[in-house]
Amino acid sequence: MLNMIIYNPQISIAGRVLEEGETEKPISGAMVEIIAMPDKFQEILSLKALQYGSQWEKMNDRPDRKITASDGYFYFVDLPRGEYTLAASIPGSGNQYGTKDFSLTEDSSNNRIITAIHDIHLFPVGI
Repeated sequence: MLNMIIYNPQISIAGRVLEEGETEKPISGAMVEIIAMPDKFQEILSLKALQYGSQWEKMNDRPDRKITASDGYFYFVDLPRGEYTLAASIPGSGNQYGTKDFSLTEDSSNNRIITAIHDIHLFPVGI
């Protein structure tokens, strides 16, 4: 009997969006988007966009876009290995908040699922 194991190492990104300042209050309803990604993930998104057609741009919960929960948390799972840049903003808030982005690279020295956990702080603008 032939035993075959298919191994596809993936990474996950999780974190929280917080208001910058003394209280670091969690921000519910913030949009977190992956704005830079490896080519493999871009290919996956292109296929998903074809699948969903005109609804794709209107979707808030996509492999590359999440809305934070009431406690400010967000997560992305089953991402291919590589470098990612995330940006967070408050939809429809005008100039109340800015955006913050950062890059994440996973360690490819082992063969397990890697989870990167980071907080994103949004700075009040023009208050």
